[in-house]
Amino acid sequence: MEKDPDRLNRIFTDRLAKSVIILVPVFALLLRAIFWRKSYISGLVFSLHSHSFAFLAILAGLALNLGLGAAEGEGPGNAFGTAAIMVYTFLAMRRVYANGRLLTIAKMFVLLLFYLVALILTMILTLAVTAATI
Repeated sequence: MEKDPDRLNRIFTDRLAKSVIILVPVFALLLRAIFWRKSYISGLVFSLHSHSFAFLAILAGLALNLGLGAAEGEGPGNAFGTAAIMVYTFLAMRRVYANGRLLTIAKMFVLLLFYLVALILTMILTLAVTAATI
């Protein structure tokens, strides 16, 4: 690590990309808890679709930033990607789970709050495993 101080960051980033896959079934479990009348499998399918769209939205945001010559971590692409994910998630939940606007917003807020906790825990565990193994 003394010869290459960026090694931890590179290994962590590589492992985090793989660890995010774990969040797909976690998201499905959260959906199952919130929409308890729906099956886990329908939540898993919804989770796969949502994550696929999120990755595409992030990619589009990165491409927009690259096209505009924005610095890394800056530029309108970040806001675009985030807004696209939020709008898609709202519209998809409303269509799939057939709730009203306010109930969908409330359930989406709870879902995304618990998902954020799961994402943070995934990042912490990935960093701990990375630090322990290098």
